[in-house]
Amino acid sequence: MGWQGARVARFADWNAKRGAAGGKLCPSAARTLVGCCLRRTMPGLIELSKELQKRGVGLVVLGQGIDTSTAVGRMFFQILGAIAEFEHALMPERTMDGLEAARARGRTGGQKPKLGPRQVQLAREMYDSGELTVQQIADEFGVTRPTNHRHLSKVPSQSQEPA
Repeated sequence: MGWQGARVARFADWNAKRGAAGGKLCPSAARTLVGCCLRRTMPGLIELSKELQKRGVGLVVLGQGIDTSTAVGRMFFQILGAIAEFEHALMPERTMDGLEAARARGRTGGQKPKLGPRQVQLAREMYDSGELTVQQIADEFGVTRPTNHRHLSKVPSQSQEPA
């Protein structure tokens, strides 16, 4: 038995000793597992459910009112699992569709530039004059030095342009 099996057995023992209903004795407490966050993936939950079924322990999902000790509960558990897996598989597709629709409306993602085109041109002129340091120019426009460098690197220096 791996660590997961031991964990399941400990949950079952805990429920059997204390009762499945929060400390109150329950007639099926010895055969019902009540826990939260047992598995994060649907295949893991299904595997856990099958392992518990082999041991004669039922799994009760309190949030959805599912009891896997009955045939209807097992069927409902499987159906909800399939739907959850399907929804999870659709997420990337929906995200890409949303981004494509946003681009079609002229919207792009990311943060807006800190400096506008006119401010970048002024910053370049100040830098090319040699009178101010990059830090002083950055302070003048209320941005950091790396941001100033990033914007300055996009605009060619006026002294570099051919005559």
